[in-house]
Amino acid sequence: MPGNKSIPKEKPQRFVDLIKQNTAHKVIINDEADRILSDLNSHIISEGLDRVELKNEGFEFEFTGEVKLKNGWLQCLATLKRENDVTIEPSGSFFGSPLDLLIYCLRYDYTAQFMGINQTGGIDGSVRDAKFTIIVGVDTETCEAQLEGFKLNRQG
Repeated sequence: MPGNKSIPKEKPQRFVDLIKQNTAHKVIINDEADRILSDLNSHIISEGLDRVELKNEGFEFEFTGEVKLKNGWLQCLATLKRENDVTIEPSGSFFGSPLDLLIYCLRYDYTAQFMGINQTGGIDGSVRDAKFTIIVGVDTETCEAQLEGFKLNRQG
């Protein structure tokens, strides 16, 4: 499948073994998730991926006016942190894991027009309490991982 990344066999096997040893069908893997996030944060910095572009946005108002946001980006991606417990649940030879993450910094250039008056500038923001969830699935036989879902839960 497009976007799949092959991962070492021992990683998913550890998760499968944890599930087999546990009588519950859901296993908490916070320590492993924190190690993965630490590695991911290091990778983001080393590869220069700490800044991600955002799509342009525009808003019109009931009164005469509009705001356009351009050249936006998220930054501080290398500070991803887990918010809740990370669990894995098996389903045959496949397991999925939701991961709640927090994000921090954003920037946009803006142009605003209200009743014939134009204004331009930049918006720098710290996003507090913004949370999104990603769901990653892994096939334990092929060791292929794929993004199963992405959701912005809280806009901050």
